Amino acid sequence: MTPIQLAMLLLAAPFLAFVIGLVCFRNKHAIASGLTVLAGAVSLGCAVTLFLAGPIAEPITMSWLSMSGMDIGFGVLLDAPTLLMGLIVTFIALCVEVYALSYMSHDPGRGRFFAFLGLFSWAMLSFVYSANLLQAFIFWELVG
Repeated sequence: MTPIQLAMLLLAAPFLAFVIGLVCFRNKHAIASGLTVLAGAVSLGCAVTLFLAGPIAEPITMSWLSMSGMDIGFGVLLDAPTLLMGLIVTFIALCVEVYALSYMSHDPGRGRFFAFLGLFSWAMLSFVYSANLLQAFIFWELVG
């Protein structure tokens, strides 16, 4: 896989866990929690692969909005500090998700909790891999 495909998979996995967990498995707690942990493991695997592949100096962006000669793009930055931080964030997120399996085992709303944990992981990873300040601001707000 190319680095951009790995980065998109890394970001898509927790978001899909959020959407599928919240819409389809909100009351099926074991499936929602397993889906979120699986998405965290996929993200960690992608982060390790990206880290081992090495940095890319320029951000990879796609045009989002163009007007009057000004182009606003969304994308990912895969330089060395970003790859290291992404590796740390995905590892800690997976540790939190695994720990939450037993900690939240008796909570009646744990399906919803794991879905929103997937949303938080997606927002944090999107913030880490942000290619510009606008994107960083948007995802920082989603983290909160």
